[in-house]
Amino acid sequence: MSIKVKTLLFTTVLAGTSLFGLVGQARADVTIDVFGDYEVIFESLFQADANYFSNNFNSRTGAALTPAQRTSNTFIDDTGMRRAELIFKGKNARNDWSVAYEARANRWLDAFFRHKIGGFSSIRFGQYKQPNSLEELSATKHNDFVAKSLTTSAFAIARRLGVEYATGGVPWTVTGSVFSRELSNNGQKSAGYGLRATYAPIMNMSDSVSGQANEVLHLGISAIGYDPSKDTVRLNVRPEADLANIRLIDSTNLTDADGARQLGLEAAYFRGPLKINAEYVDASYSRKAHGDYSPNSWYVSGVYNLTGEKFGYAAGIYSLPVADTEAGLWQLAARYSKLNANDGAVLGGQQNNLTLGVNWYWRLNFKFMANYNITRSSSIRTGIDNDPNIVELRAQIML
Repeated sequence: MSIKVKTLLFTTVLAGTSLFGLVGQARADVTIDVFGDYEVIFESLFQADANYFSNNFNSRTGAALTPAQRTSNTFIDDTGMRRAELIFKGKNARNDWSVAYEARANRWLDAFFRHKIGGFSSIRFGQYKQPNSLEELSATKHNDFVAKSLTTSAFAIARRLGVEYATGGVPWTVTGSVFSRELSNNGQKSAGYGLRATYAPIMNMSDSVSGQANEVLHLGISAIGYDPSKDTVRLNVRPEADLANIRLIDSTNLTDADGARQLGLEAAYFRGPLKINAEYVDASYSRKAHGDYSPNSWYVSGVYNLTGEKFGYAAGIYSLPVADTEAGLWQLAARYSKLNANDGAVLGGQQNNLTLGVNWYWRLNFKFMANYNITRSSSIRTGIDNDPNIVELRAQIML
């Protein structure tokens, strides 16, 4: 039996066990025990996705596509396990740690130890999400859409091994990190740095303990710099559908890159059950034998809680207080994103996405999502426009 099949069986059995064990309870984590002065907690996250594509692609010149071109540009409907995360956490008054493993992809997620210095400052060692991208830093289990935006997919630097120092006050944060490779064997290996600063000029909280916000205006800026592994970079992005077999944005390999820099701007506004957030990223890849390659991307999204719950906000990150009622929490969501990967002689393509979504959380343990994604793309390099409409479904179990 292959490792892939064994992993799928393991996660399916564990998900089923969690499902039956959670009926009637409303906890999103389980306290295992107290060791010394550490409270040790177990969490898990299982997500199963389905993507259905209606294809619409044609030659930009009007010429008929060849059978090979049609085959290489046809999306294939797919279903499967998207995530199977097993998470152990420990915390006391001054420290916390986390070890998380993603069984479906056979890779390590968080693996860090953090020490608090005073009320707002801390130092962290290990593997963790780097300080960039509001969407990337927000909890995966509370993603607003089935897939993350083009902007985040193209440019966000996720978990890497490193050292981080964070400080701040009630309305502001500053975080700096130096990082190296990813912990998993086949992970990213670029070394670099990350900086992020946030400020909330409006911060009217309804409950300081739970972090629920009446009204918040959040502003943020981030910078990432790294040395590409083997002097190679490639911008290669799916159309906001995680199971898509085709990547419409593809710069192809740039093998003379000796530096990468990214500037990110972010803003978010919360008012009661409404949340609006936007991000813009401008990237620049310096090249030894060519001019710099500078793609960019942005998105804006809005989410409304039909059942009236307020969003949470703390330390420059938003969160969602999940309804602990039989009716659950219902959300409507919309997002528009744009990615331009054409610059000079590099013809990576352009893509626009409009996504409409409905989310339903039942208690703290179950979530169901439905998205309708309208994708429009063009590629000067291939001469083909590919404009699929995509239905995305997700069932999620949280323990």
